[in-house]
Amino acid sequence: MSWRRTRDLFATIWRRYVGNGLPRLLLDIFLATYRGFVDNRLTSMAAAIAFYTIFSLGPVLIFSVAIAEPVVGRLMAQQHILDAIATVVGPENLDILRRFAGTSLFSGRGWVAAVGLALLLYSGSSVFVELDSALDHIWKPAGGWRRNVVLAEVRTRLLALALMTVIGVLFLVVLLAGLVLSAYADALNTFPVLGEWIGPAVSGVLRYAAVAAFFTVIYKALPDVVVPWRYALYGGAIVAVLFALGNWAIVYYFSVTHMASAFGAAGGVAAVMVWIYYTAIIVLLGAQVSRATRDVLEARTSLPGTVE
Repeated sequence: MSWRRTRDLFATIWRRYVGNGLPRLLLDIFLATYRGFVDNRLTSMAAAIAFYTIFSLGPVLIFSVAIAEPVVGRLMAQQHILDAIATVVGPENLDILRRFAGTSLFSGRGWVAAVGLALLLYSGSSVFVELDSALDHIWKPAGGWRRNVVLAEVRTRLLALALMTVIGVLFLVVLLAGLVLSAYADALNTFPVLGEWIGPAVSGVLRYAAVAAFFTVIYKALPDVVVPWRYALYGGAIVAVLFALGNWAIVYYFSVTHMASAFGAAGGVAAVMVWIYYTAIIVLLGAQVSRATRDVLEARTSLPGTVE
């Protein structure tokens, strides 16, 4: 093969697969995501979301337990939630969450119960309202917002209540799937190889799918702009991966720094706060990836002679 033909071959490969192909596309999305991450000050918005989440976490836990209770029982629902959180923040830091999970959704009678339930749902939806504000900031249109403030607030609160219900339903689905796998554990163990990995693999896939589906719905429903499903799905898939990786990283961080013991009596709250702060960062990062992907793909398709 002559030098000219070799040069032309490499030039073709570069144009097709690097110059205007997948690597270049991923690089453009990465750079656009980084610019948005810095310009939108996502770390500051994540800190605000983490603050609201501390006060909304209890109501969300109570609501999730209430949804799962008629199917699997109250104690099993409580224990499953606490066990899942304990894998990240440690069982010694669960005192405050254990009190929340042990609280009944319907306490009291008559109008007292109604007022208590309304306040519980209102406080639980606050974190989603703050998240909606952050997502609107990420997806803000060039001409600014033109909307009715009152209707926007009502819409956001209703969506927040719907998302709280979705959390409870997804938690119930994952819990039931785990119970089914446990019921068939003896049958799976009869297979020397399959029995060791098929149960954890199926459980891991279900957890990943639940997290990805939940955040895909958030990215689609919460912003006050129309977000196509495929861009919302990109963000949801990335968040699910980062969520799993981040949990491992936080477990390692807690084991190395002993942060909870350094804060004394407030160690449990500090550990939960760090976990929530990281989660808020990756949730906003997923939204920024969705926005960057849309902007880059639309810019590429608008260029003459560019093929997506």
